[in-house]
Amino acid sequence: KNELHQVAQQASNILELIEVVRFSLSLMHKQWSEVLTIFHEKFRSLSSLIVDH
Repeated sequence: KNELHQVAQQASNILELIEVVRFSLSLMHKQWSEVLTIFHEKFRSLSSLIVDH
């Protein structure tokens, strides 16, 4: 019975860990998306500046 409890405890710890990893990944993805969007906007204005001159 004690062994079963340990297994259940480990499983719930793993699930918590997975949730933390998923949350971190989605946060990182969001930040990268914002960075890339900003980069593209800056690059677009730079390239049109170059083309215009």
